[in-house]
Amino acid sequence: MFATEEDIRLFLEARKKIGIKPGLERMERFLEALGHPQHRLKIVHIAGTNGKGSTISYMQSVLKTAGYAVGTYTSPYFENYREQLLVNGEQIGEGDFIRLFNRLHETLTVFEAGEVQLTEFELLTAAAFLYFAEFRPVDLVLLETGMGGRDDATNICFPIVTAITNIATDHEQFLGKTIESIAEHKAGIIKSGVPVITTTENEEALAIISDIAKQKRAKLYTLHQQFDYKWIESNESGEQFEFSSMFVHSFLVKISMLGEHQVKNATLAFMILDYLKRYYAFIIEDEHLLHGFEASRWSGRGEIVSRKPFVMIDGAHNRAGMEQLAKMLKLHYPQKNIYLITALTKEKDVNEVLSPLYPLVAEICFTEFEHERASTAEQLFDEAEFEHKVIEKSPVAAVKWKQLQLKEGDMLLLTGSLYFLAELCPLFN
Repeated sequence: MFATEEDIRLFLEARKKIGIKPGLERMERFLEALGHPQHRLKIVHIAGTNGKGSTISYMQSVLKTAGYAVGTYTSPYFENYREQLLVNGEQIGEGDFIRLFNRLHETLTVFEAGEVQLTEFELLTAAAFLYFAEFRPVDLVLLETGMGGRDDATNICFPIVTAITNIATDHEQFLGKTIESIAEHKAGIIKSGVPVITTTENEEALAIISDIAKQKRAKLYTLHQQFDYKWIESNESGEQFEFSSMFVHSFLVKISMLGEHQVKNATLAFMILDYLKRYYAFIIEDEHLLHGFEASRWSGRGEIVSRKPFVMIDGAHNRAGMEQLAKMLKLHYPQKNIYLITALTKEKDVNEVLSPLYPLVAEICFTEFEHERASTAEQLFDEAEFEHKVIEKSPVAAVKWKQLQLKEGDMLLLTGSLYFLAELCPLFN
């Protein structure tokens, strides 16, 4: 039994040693023992390489504005596990968190009497289903896959809508090295008769998604076909675009997060919301959309955490994410002298991931973070094909050192891994 939040943290941290174990058999059995809480929930299930969290953030903001209780389950966290279980943007309270995991632990003790052990992510996913079904009942759950889709622990649910953001290479050791293989994994969330909405534009990925949707008799809504956007205006305060679809002739939307990739994420969110309005009688008025989209924020996505000195953090951690980040920087900050501090997980190819930023930055400082998947600063430094590079093993020391050197017109950019950014949170709270 757990007496404190710290007890739970240590318990979950110990589960990281089990690693990643794709497959649904363990979750099926454990959730059966819990009474299938996932079956009592209305769920929107979202997969994709990048943009899942931002899409969820837009939807949550609009639905909260419309008066709904919305549960969100995303990963990883920045500062504590409770961040992953939100209702209307508010973390689960410490007391409920302890009660939830004690309830979970009662069933787990019996379930794991044999040799089967659940992973950290499986336990958190089961906790999310239980929390939203029993402890804090909600009108809708916005559920993000952890990795891939087909074999992801979240795929145990039967949603009312599925969505896929973009598809690009990432987690190749689990999902495969080709776009087609990765698309098959992510399209694995498609369920029989359940609509799937996607902003994927890669032709190979779209062909896979379309084939699986046809096999499952799932209605497919694709960008530039059943819905679209027209990017109208862009400045440092946000983006403005016009949304249109088979349901909506034209609707002007303003968002505060920067970049065309955020316009696409918001477009996907709008289409999902419109589907819920048309087919599930969700009451979403124009004013809910206008306020909800503009008010939406998502930590660590093009986020300016300091203006003097100018510091931006971004959760980009693969090549596609870096390409989106580079495009946004060129558009909004062409005059800035950019100094990059970065750390990556060890399965990443440093040049493959960071090369979109190479033409934009004056210097790269390689650092590292505490995680079993983290690369060393030395390895990144040695492999990086970039001339102006330095090493500082401590990310906090690296940031403090560079902040002191920044002048007017300079930007400090921190990106490469959400685990890396999590270690820097105390500096910018």
